[in-house]
Amino acid sequence: MIRLGLRATADRTRRVQVHSPELHGVKAEWMVSDADPLLSPTVFLVEQPAGMVLPAHFHRNNQFQLVVAGSGKIGPTRLEPVTIHYAGACTAYGPLAAGADGLKYFTIRAVLESGLHIVADTPKAEWPDGPRAHATSKPVLVMAEAELAQIDEPKVVTAIKGDRGLRADVVLLPPGAEFPLSPPSDAQGTFVVVLAGSIAAAGSSLDLWESAFFSADEAVAAITAGPAGAQAAILSVPALDPAYGG
Repeated sequence: MIRLGLRATADRTRRVQVHSPELHGVKAEWMVSDADPLLSPTVFLVEQPAGMVLPAHFHRNNQFQLVVAGSGKIGPTRLEPVTIHYAGACTAYGPLAAGADGLKYFTIRAVLESGLHIVADTPKAEWPDGPRAHATSKPVLVMAEAELAQIDEPKVVTAIKGDRGLRADVVLLPPGAEFPLSPPSDAQGTFVVVLAGSIAAAGSSLDLWESAFFSADEAVAAITAGPAGAQAAILSVPALDPAYGG
C-alpha cells in the first residue's frame, strides 16, 4: 500500500475541531484512508491556539507526532520545531500545552483512529494492560535552501529507536539523490514527511510538509531529492503489541 499526504487535501479539509466547550483547535487532514482496522494510514495537522491545554490522554494505536511550528510542552518537556514525539498504544502523555505563539503538530498513525481517551475520565477496566512506550527526540534543525545545496552525500541521523520496528530518522539528501527506504522488518510501514526542499515518491512530487506512506509489504520503495535537495523525517511505525490485538 502507498498513500500520499498532500497540501491540497489539507486545504479542503481544514476545520475547527471542538473537544469540549473550552477546547477548540483547528484540524486538517493531509493523508486520508478508509477505516480498515489493520492498516489505514492517516496524517493530520493540529493547530492549538495559544494557551490551549489538552489534558493527559492516550490512544489505542501507535502514533508519531511531529511538531512543525509554534512552541509548547508535553508534560514537563518543552516542544519546538521540529520535534518528533512517539506514544505507543494505550500510553498516556500530556498535558499537551500550546505556548504563547500556539502549537502546530502532525499526528501520524498507520491505523485510523478518532477521538482520545482522557486519563482522568477513563476507568481502569477500560485501559488495557500491556507495554507502554514513549519517546521525544531532541529538536531537529530544519535546513535552509542554501544549506541544502551544500550537501554532497546523503546523511542520516536517528532521532528515536525502539522495539517492534520503532524508528525515526532524519535524512539530508543532495539534489537528485535517491534514498532507498529500509524499514525494520517488524514495522507496520514507513511515513516520509518533507521538512525542507522536495522529494519525488511514488510518482509524485512532494513539497514542504507533504508526505508518503509505504506499507511493509511494498517490495521497492525509495525517495529521490528534488532539484534543491531535501530534508525529510522517515518514521517507521511499530507493529501493535499482541496485548492490544496486534
